Amino acid sequence: MIDEPLEIEDRGYQQGINPLFGRFFLKFDIAPVPYASPNRHKFHSKVKSAFEKNKYVFSGEVKVNYTLYQEEQTRLETSDFADLDNYLKLLNDCIKGHGGMIIDDCQIQSISISWIDTGLPPYFELEIQGHPDEFVLKPFALYEMADHLYYPISEFSWTKDGVIKKDSQVTRIILDRLFEMTKISRLERHIFRQDGADKFEAFYKSRGFSPILMGYHRSHIVNSGFTLISRSEWKKLNYSICQKFFPLIPSPPSGGRGLG
Repeated sequence: MIDEPLEIEDRGYQQGINPLFGRFFLKFDIAPVPYASPNRHKFHSKVKSAFEKNKYVFSGEVKVNYTLYQEEQTRLETSDFADLDNYLKLLNDCIKGHGGMIIDDCQIQSISISWIDTGLPPYFELEIQGHPDEFVLKPFALYEMADHLYYPISEFSWTKDGVIKKDSQVTRIILDRLFEMTKISRLERHIFRQDGADKFEAFYKSRGFSPILMGYHRSHIVNSGFTLISRSEWKKLNYSICQKFFPLIPSPPSGGRGLG
């Protein structure tokens, strides 16, 4: 029984369902190229193709580490290799957005890049570390909430028995609950400001009412390739679904409109 959590995590990781206790690692047997390289589009496609078996993306803040393996003499005595910072932007572009491992590079809380001498053809390694539970299964969409941020909600759930498809009723309940949380957080921030708190103090005080799930500003994700659904769109779904499971939710105003 002691090893069961590890077995579940490892089995899911091998199937590309989840990170291994929040960690993703992959070796790429291709030479990294700088952002200005004419081969950057080909490189971008190759890196993205290596993520195809993965059925999730990280949804919260992450730490990212790139290790480039390059031959030292060539690096020091020729112009064949670029400075490390010239590799970084292209590498980040490869891991974000549709087909990547993160939703957007605004998730990156810490980043490092280094090179190690090797006598082999150049290659690189990628390590991403996040919270063990902060990932979302594909396919998913980003839904706008009361705070005008977009939150990733998947059609599937990860369980100890594997991946299961959510009932549409459950998805709708999650959306309504998430909307209420963001609505309350926004209201509390306004109340704190009225009580004299500056905008930074009000922001941090209201965080206690906010969902754990990370929300994204539209400007970060509009070109991500993921589906964005405005709150007016998803609220057109049948409101009676939530009333069936949570009768304490207030009825919508006359005219059939949902909350907010």
